Amino acid sequence: MSFLRILGFTYSILLFLLLHRNFELKKSNEQQGQSNSIKKGDNKPLHLVFIGDSLTRYQYLTIAYIISFGPDSVVPRKLVNEKLHASWNDFFRYSTNIFRTHMFCDCFRTENLGKKVHRSVNELNKNGVGLSKTVGNKSIHKEYGVLNRIRENRYFHHSTKFGGNLINLNLTYLQFYGDKPSSHGRVLPWKTELFTIDSVMKRSKWAYGQLSDLLKYHVSVLNPRPTHIILSTGAHYHKRMMSNVKLSLEVALTITPYVYWKQAPPLKNHLLQARKGGDANFSLPWDIDILARDSCKMLQCYFASFPDTLPKHLIVDMVYMIPEYFDETHFSSPELYVYWSSHIFRSEHFELIGGIFSQGREL
Repeated sequence: MSFLRILGFTYSILLFLLLHRNFELKKSNEQQGQSNSIKKGDNKPLHLVFIGDSLTRYQYLTIAYIISFGPDSVVPRKLVNEKLHASWNDFFRYSTNIFRTHMFCDCFRTENLGKKVHRSVNELNKNGVGLSKTVGNKSIHKEYGVLNRIRENRYFHHSTKFGGNLINLNLTYLQFYGDKPSSHGRVLPWKTELFTIDSVMKRSKWAYGQLSDLLKYHVSVLNPRPTHIILSTGAHYHKRMMSNVKLSLEVALTITPYVYWKQAPPLKNHLLQARKGGDANFSLPWDIDILARDSCKMLQCYFASFPDTLPKHLIVDMVYMIPEYFDETHFSSPELYVYWSSHIFRSEHFELIGGIFSQGREL
């Protein structure tokens, strides 16, 4: 009996040593594999999702251009001014094809919208913006009136080396015009490489009237998963969506911890009035920007301000210290959008994209 106990005890020890040896070998192999992977360069996905109006669109395009062609490249003025093109769809084609196969644009705009359609938009806006009806990951929507004839969602895919690693960089732009029900498209979030610019307007496959719904049902299932979300209403009416700001930020934070509210630039007239009142700052936050900034203090998201000052070479009116606009809202200078982006990328948790933006080059 004593012999059997000794034999059983010896067997237990041998089994333990064998299992421990196998565990150590497996751990060593995993560490070696990780080491080799790091030496070869990890494929690190980086996905920034920009949601906003035409100001965000132009900023997005300049970011994509600098990343594609290098920090010393000169961004064409035609890239930030649709009025320099024969038509909207001509602008869509130019601003997409310049990136060759790296950018895809779910884009179309009816050239002549007409007064009757504009009145239908006003009536639609009075009826509120809760137009979403979702079934799983799909959405069925009511027609948007005039805004169903305006669609612009962009997807940029680019690989670059940085810090010894191969970075798979993705930039997404989704149009969003504040109170106006404007977020809709034909491209499903998991098929962002399988489309071209439409020659005629086709019915959208998804649409969301609230920013929080766009984030919850569309952005959350984008592939690859967003690493950063940058939100802005720009210069558009936003009175009704003020009550949706906090919820939108909360939903965005369930997707990624790196959520930013981007302050909109001032209108040209706002700057003029500020100068006459003795205010020399360029950062003039809108009421919704202030609300988002205060909300981010509670929710632990981030607020990306507009620069307080601008370099002298970006100023054209030296009397009132105003940069170049091509209308009341949009800057003419691509360099100003680049400077604005550089200011944002100095914010917390933008180290990787900031480094790529300032040092990147196309492979």
